Amino acid sequence: GVNVFAKTEYTASDWAKTELEDAENAGIIPTEFDGRDFTQDINRMDFAKVLVKTYEAISQKSVQEEQISPFEDCTDADILKAYTLGFINGVDENHFSPASFLTREQAATMLMRTYKKASDENWSIEKDTPLEFEKGEDFADDADISDWAEESVYFMSAKELVKGVGENRFAPKNHISVEQAVIAALRLEEFMKKSETYNPDPYTDVDRGGTPEKNVGEDVYTAAFIGGSLTAGGS
Repeated sequence: GVNVFAKTEYTASDWAKTELEDAENAGIIPTEFDGRDFTQDINRMDFAKVLVKTYEAISQKSVQEEQISPFEDCTDADILKAYTLGFINGVDENHFSPASFLTREQAATMLMRTYKKASDENWSIEKDTPLEFEKGEDFADDADISDWAEESVYFMSAKELVKGVGENRFAPKNHISVEQAVIAALRLEEFMKKSETYNPDPYTDVDRGGTPEKNVGEDVYTAAFIGGSLTAGGS
């Protein structure tokens, strides 16, 4: 049904409505999403916009973008902010492919970069080092996960911020809907704000699963996607 809030009107699945309202209250739904059908797949540009809003909500800072776009196919200010922060790469040196649909492994990777940047403002893609954490069992479709996405997929799954799709599969190449993507970003925002991993050294025992229960309530670890979520094999 259609949700009418103070800022945004949109169509969404019943299972997603409460958390989307939370996401709106947290300020992570871009105003450009007004009038959208949130059950549809999200593209790369729109998810980058969500992550900029999410980072600003976590850090309480507004982001300044680079003045010159490295991409020939996109000059959007939010994309430049996401590029400045290190959340996105191009599909090649000069193109971002903003209208391409986001895949689940791309979403996990962009969320992971947002997490690392929010944990350490000096983080960058160039200075990135792997996190240590309890990876858990391999997904049955592990071979389908791109090498560059593997850390992000398993970290986000271990923290239950992005879940598998059932039958121990992650479906890394499947698309992700607007509502699923926004709720995953909300889960990250809640995870960061309710834990002591909020702008500290991101390579602490907390991240390695050492003592998360001391810092983070069980509710934070609930799945990002519930109800009519990704249990039916994604979208």
